[in-house]
Amino acid sequence: LLGTDGALHVLDVATGDVTASHPVIEPWEAPDAWQEAHPALLVLDGMAYMTDPARRQIHAVDPVTGEVWRSGDLPAAPNEIIGTRG
Repeated sequence: LLGTDGALHVLDVATGDVTASHPVIEPWEAPDAWQEAHPALLVLDGMAYMTDPARRQIHAVDPVTGEVWRSGDLPAAPNEIIGTRG
């Protein structure tokens, strides 16, 4: 889960308990309009990808350790994220 506290929260799917919380970006507030840029999260193949519209960045995060493996600058504030295998 991506919290408004800017952390990546890892859940135990069997119990629903939070097993870890890793700060990644600054705290943020949900926008009034759903289409306004806001942080988004994609988990794919064991890696979490989190967008940071305030800084126009994307971060690849290991959800087990919380280590930010890589960060990249984007040309505009991201609003959504999607991924594919292949």
